[in-house]
This record gives sequence, structure tokens and C-alpha cells, in this order.
Amino acid sequence: MRGMFSLPVAAAVAGGAGARGGRRRVLGLCREDPAVSVAGVYCILAVSFGNLVSTSLRRVAGSRTLQLFLVGGLIFVFFFYWRYSNIPDTLYQTRDDGVITMSHARNLVEYGFIGVNPSGGRVEGYSAPVQFWVYAAAYALTGVGYHTFAAAQTAVGAFLLGAVFILFFRESRRWAVGITALAGLLLSWHYSFLGWHGSGMENAITHVLFLAAALILFSFARNGRIVYPWAVVVFLASISRIDSIYYIGPVLVIFSVWWWLTFRGLRQGMMGCWFSLAVIGLWLGYNLW
Repeated sequence: MRGMFSLPVAAAVAGGAGARGGRRRVLGLCREDPAVSVAGVYCILAVSFGNLVSTSLRRVAGSRTLQLFLVGGLIFVFFFYWRYSNIPDTLYQTRDDGVITMSHARNLVEYGFIGVNPSGGRVEGYSAPVQFWVYAAAYALTGVGYHTFAAAQTAVGAFLLGAVFILFFRESRRWAVGITALAGLLLSWHYSFLGWHGSGMENAITHVLFLAAALILFSFARNGRIVYPWAVVVFLASISRIDSIYYIGPVLVIFSVWWWLTFRGLRQGMMGCWFSLAVIGLWLGYNLW
């Protein structure tokens, strides 16, 4: 059965390569070993797809970062939905905690207070503040239902996760596409991750925000420069769940210490601390509000 995938996929890869030598090598490999694994075939296809899209985008988008952003997102969507298509929806979609969070947000929009019904008390019975506010805004603007929002959240989360991931490797586009394809493949076979990501709970948002926070700090370290407005994204990561600060907080401490040891001096060395304090200040302000 696995051999059935080899020749057509190899032909697609060879066609995308645009070189006769590349076609001969790929087709020859498939003839020698027709039992190429399905996972490997999909990985090769995703890399080639990413290269094709990247080449096309180069003609319409001048920003290399934008090109990588779009390619990374498409690669993750490709892998995730290939795997989701093999899993019954009832096993992972619209879990109860996500519906609880969205019902509180809907109550806020419809009746003006946070709760679960118009005659009930004011209860913050949810654990995902970012998802709460995102759904409240989406429901107020469009009236979107729980299931539709959860499905859209999964799709957008998958795209953004790949888009953010690939930017860690933007210095080398060829390596970036290959590593992102490998990461998407491995994550797509991690059922626990994939199931929670598509559950309709806050996991998709948390995955994106945590990775974005890591990218922001990594970029600061690589460039030797801190851009303070990015503290808002790290703050959002710290409230993606009510306990997220226990993960983001230690990372900020480590970053601040590293920055101080690397860029000594009162002015430059303290910038990491000021950034971390800005995030903590936003977190405290939100929780005291």
C-alpha cells in the first residue's frame, strides 16, 4: 500500500524541482525502493510544496520574512489537517472546558456580565483569559457559534504556529523550510499534542503565544536589541491560561540574567530587566483589575 504513494509524489516533487537531473534522481529512488514510508513521502512533498510556494511568493512579496511566514504556516496546516482527516471529530473537537470559556464570553456580550446564564451570579468560571476575550470580540462582531469558532481557532492556530516556528530559522530559507516540514511532520504524529491543539480549548492559542514569546526573546538575544512594545505579546502568553505566568515568569528571569551577564553596564545591562518588569507589570495590572 505504501508503494502506491511513491511514484505520483515523486513525480510531483521532481516537477517542482524544475531540473531534469532532479527528476531522474527522485524517480530512480522510487523505482529502487517503492516502499517509501507514507510519512517520508509527505515530508518530501511538504518541503517541495514549501519551496514552490516560496518561489511564487518571491514575485509578489518583497519581504523575505513575509515569504517564510506564509510558507511555514502552510506547511503546518498541510501536515495537521492531513492527520486530522484520519481522526474522528468526536475524539478531539469542542471539549467541555472550551465551551465553558466561550459560554462565559457569550454571557458577557449578551447580558453585560461574566457568568453562564442571565439569571445566575457573576462567576469567572474559566481558566483561559485570552480565549475568553478573543471569543467575546468574535461573538460581538459576528455572532459566531462555539463549534465554528473552535474550528477556526484550530486552523488559524496551526497556520500561526508554523509561521512563527519558521522564523527561528529565517537566516537560511532552505534550512528553514526543511526544518519546519520535519517539525510539522513530527507534531502531526504526536496525538496528544494534535488532539489538544484541535480540542476547541485554549491550547491552540497557548501554543502560538508561547512560541511567539520564545521567538521574541530569541530575536532580542540574536540582534542585541530589545523592542519594548513586544512586551504585549509576552504578556498575552502569560495570561493564555491562568497559570501561564508560572512558565513565562521563570523564562523572563533567565532572560534578564542572561542579558545582564552578556551586556554589562547599567544602561544596556538593565534593558532585559526593564522588559521583564514591563511584562510583569501588565500581568499584575490585568489580575488586579
